[in-house]
Amino acid sequence: MSVVLITGAATGIGNLAARAGVAAEIVRVLDLPFGDKPFRTVIDDAHAGVEHVNDVAYQTRADFVRRLGRPELLAPARS
Repeated sequence: MSVVLITGAATGIGNLAARAGVAAEIVRVLDLPFGDKPFRTVIDDAHAGVEHVNDVAYQTRADFVRRLGRPELLAPARS
C-alpha cells in the first residue's frame, strides 16, 4: 500500500500547472519498484528550500534510529 500526502500551495484551487506537477510526481513515485520509493518527495515551485530541510530531517532521524540500535528500521521490509 502506498500513501500520498499532498500539502501546500500546490493544492490550491486554480493552480493547474502545480497540480499537474503533483500528479506527475505521484505517478512517478507509484511506478518505482519496492525499496526505491522515497520516504518523502517534494515539488517546490516556490524554490523555498524544502528539499534541504527534508534532507536534514531525514539525516537527523536516521542518526537517531542508529543510536537506538535499530538501523534495520531505515530500510523497507516486506511483511
